[in-house]
Amino acid sequence: MEKITVREVRMVLNDFPEDLEIELSDEASAAYEYLIEYAKRLHSKDGEGT
Repeated sequence: MEKITVREVRMVLNDFPEDLEIELSDEASAAYEYLIEYAKRLHSKDGEGT
């Protein structure tokens, strides 16, 4: 599986309008939801020490 960074994703999406809707397959949708929950857990761990 190929890995990409958040920076690479931002660079690719930079010129897209913020209200652009993307339809995901069920499999992609599940992966996206997992990614969002993982990012939230990481973010909350970063803020615990402050």
